[in-house]
Amino acid sequence: MIEKILDPLFAPFREAWAKFMGVRNLADNARNDCRRVKRMAKRARIAPPKPRTRSPGAQGGQGAADKAQAAAGQAQGALWASGWGGSKAQGAMPAFGGARQASASRAPGQPPGRG
Repeated sequence: MIEKILDPLFAPFREAWAKFMGVRNLADNARNDCRRVKRMAKRARIAPPKPRTRSPGAQGGQGAADKAQAAAGQAQGALWASGWGGSKAQGAMPAFGGARQASASRAPGQPPGRG
């Protein structure tokens, strides 16, 4: 209730303060940008350039390729261990409704798989 009465009185002061802070923020940002550029120039004069070297993991991308190949091998091994592995990836998966069809030919609790 009191906010509705005081709001028109304080609104001009809030707007003036917001304008002042906006200008102050711009000035501070410009000052900090100048300082940052000066520090960068000083560091460039003082420090000798570092030679560019490759990281150990970035040697031709072989590290990532080896990891991917190992992960694929693990996934293939997991498929074979679970009884889902087959000679072809699509042939290994049962057809739609395969769980109902497999339950008639297999004992309960046996994993689905080849024949």
